[in-house]
Amino acid sequence: MMESTEIGYDSNDLSTLDIAIANVWDIVHGALSTERVVECGAGSSTIDSLVTNHAYSVLGAWNISDETGSYNLFKIRNPWGVDATYNGTWADESPSWT
Repeated sequence: MMESTEIGYDSNDLSTLDIAIANVWDIVHGALSTERVVECGAGSSTIDSLVTNHAYSVLGAWNISDETGSYNLFKIRNPWGVDATYNGTWADESPSWT
């Protein structure tokens, strides 16, 4: 039997949001390390060209560090293949990679 875990938060309750953000890395990284299917959603406001109100597959999670700090990165994929490509910090062509 498949086990399901859903994580969410009420965007009007910042204390819930803080708890959710604090735990997201551990939960997602742990789920991926045990080969579970993980998805996320973009919500109702556009963020760096992500499709709004849409689900994405989470393909991987990595922690990287450089002289400016430590970053938790998630690799996501639009399963519909819509012509919208993320163009924010850490996007494929972002100078953050250099």
